[in-house]
Amino acid sequence: QISAPLIALIWILLLPSLTAPFEGRMLMSCLRFVAVLFPVFLMIARQVTRPSTDQALRLSFASAYGIAVAMYVCNQYMY
Repeated sequence: QISAPLIALIWILLLPSLTAPFEGRMLMSCLRFVAVLFPVFLMIARQVTRPSTDQALRLSFASAYGIAVAMYVCNQYMY
């Protein structure tokens, strides 16, 4: 079961990046604001019960992480 305080924490931490966009670059500094949202991944992991869904989520998160690392190595903006 997802706890209400955890959901409230996630929204409180997500609001600064959604309410203060920069002109022309809407997601500038978004990574800095959402880096503290690791409880989201804990919440997702707690909810997944089927092995195939778990494997699909692991693959998608690992792929997104790989893309972020590749962009960082190539000195590209990640937003």
